[in-house]
Amino acid sequence: LGGSMQVGDLVRVKDLSGYSAYMQGLAGHLGVVTMFQGKHPTVVKVCFAVVNRIMSVLEEDLEVISENR
Repeated sequence: LGGSMQVGDLVRVKDLSGYSAYMQGLAGHLGVVTMFQGKHPTVVKVCFAVVNRIMSVLEEDLEVISENR
């Protein structure tokens, strides 16, 4: 798995300037890590309840709120 993040962790999308419109729409939203992409271990699939979708997000754009350990 990539970095210190693990499947099941509660994460928040960081609010950084320079994000694309796609990421600006997700900034601040909470989600749960559902998987790491095999070919791209720095990309994680995150389930966002607010938008009721699973989306691909770079691990560096997320901060862990609560660890599933």
